[in-house]
This record gives sequence, structure tokens and C-alpha cells, in this order.
Amino acid sequence: MCDHSDISPLGRQILFYRKIRICQSFIERKTAFVSLVRKTNFPERTSLKNA
Repeated sequence: MCDHSDISPLGRQILFYRKIRICQSFIERKTAFVSLVRKTNFPERTSLKNA
């Protein structure tokens, strides 16, 4: 049961999923920030959309 061959792939998978999670959260933050900046920079666009 103490075989390193089945421990390392699992560890790699965990690291891989962590990387994906970090990338996803970073992308989400970036898109939210970009949308916020667009709203603040172009209020007339949002007002036109709302009107």
C-alpha cells in the first residue's frame, strides 16, 4: 500500500486541480474588474442601454 507510484499521480492531480482553481478565480476577478472599469469609464453606454 505504500507504493509511491499511486501516491504521485494523485498528488499531481491535486496540484493540477489547484492550478485550475487559481486560474479560474483569477480570470473571474479580472473579468469583474474589467466590467467595473468599463462601467466607470463609459457611464453613457450603460445609461443608453438602460434607456
